[in-house]
Amino acid sequence: MKFHHKLLVAVILSTGTIVPVATSEAGRIVVEIGDRGYYNRGPYYFSNGYRHVWVPGHWSRNRRHWIHGHYVRRDRDPNWLRRRHRTHRAILFGR
Repeated sequence: MKFHHKLLVAVILSTGTIVPVATSEAGRIVVEIGDRGYYNRGPYYFSNGYRHVWVPGHWSRNRRHWIHGHYVRRDRDPNWLRRRHRTHRAILFGR
């Protein structure tokens, strides 16, 4: 590699590190007080036979920090599989 090629590479690399790249994304700050009531699904929803119940946010005394509200999987519906097969039969066979 000739000297002027090495110089050109050095100039390109050094200007790339010196000149900052402008970004079009502006910074966004969101301030929320408290915790969300629910997410998209409401106080509970069913998924694969399990009922998921909303647990509101609370202060953890053991860990000493705020735990945000979230859904927790609870009891399983005993008839979920029968209901699921009935729905699929109705879709496939029109019954």
